[in-house]
Amino acid sequence: MVDYFYNDAVYIPNQRISRVLLNKSLLFHYHVYRHTGEDYISCHIGNTAIYMSEILTDASEFFRGVFIAALFNKNFKTKTIVLPRKRNSVFRKLKLNVYGDMTEATYIELENPTFKKEFVVIAESQIESRYVLTPALMQRMLTYKEKFGESVSFSFVDNYMYVAIESKINLFEPHVFKPINTKRVFKR
Repeated sequence: MVDYFYNDAVYIPNQRISRVLLNKSLLFHYHVYRHTGEDYISCHIGNTAIYMSEILTDASEFFRGVFIAALFNKNFKTKTIVLPRKRNSVFRKLKLNVYGDMTEATYIELENPTFKKEFVVIAESQIESRYVLTPALMQRMLTYKEKFGESVSFSFVDNYMYVAIESKINLFEPHVFKPINTKRVFKR
């Protein structure tokens, strides 16, 4: 099914995204030491390499959902994290600085009022975070969040964009009584 929609697709049902990528993303409040997962997919959308799987962490911070790593077409010199406003703690920026995950992490205020209402941006560079988070990309992130209706987090680290989508639904299991050869299968 994945081959039908994407180029160079690989699907491994009992595989998961690596713990290294989970921690490199900086999307989790605590270091992930153990996780389970399934439905690993790697593919290309245009020239962009995409890796994803469902994951379940059993760290101090419980997370269940889909984790996506996309090879971005820009190389970032600094790190930018976009978190749901409701899930951000007062100590998140401090923790990123103290543990050395980011150097000089600071909150970034962006002009889009809807985006500011939904997300908090923590970054090492005001200039690069504004370069990455263009008005068009911020609108796409808002649309993405609205489409899923769940908690969605993003980060831009090295040359990857990471996305963590919380979900209690097993997204890659087909419905028994519905056809599986159309794009409607992938819609919620």
